[in-house]
Amino acid sequence: RETAYRIVQRNAMAAWDEDRDLQGLLAADPEVPLDPDRLARCFEPAAYTRAAAVVFERLEAADLG
Repeated sequence: RETAYRIVQRNAMAAWDEDRDLQGLLAADPEVPLDPDRLARCFEPAAYTRAAAVVFERLEAADLG
């Protein structure tokens, strides 16, 4: 986990500082052990938003008052 964080952090900073594509930087990094398809799946928004409807339903049902 620490190694993954270090790799992503290094590439994220380079992407920010150099206005480059993070996914491209990670794909070119020899320390990234993911094949291109697996790496691409990490960048698909659906992987992170598929439960959004459930979250909003729970918020609407919650008694926050």
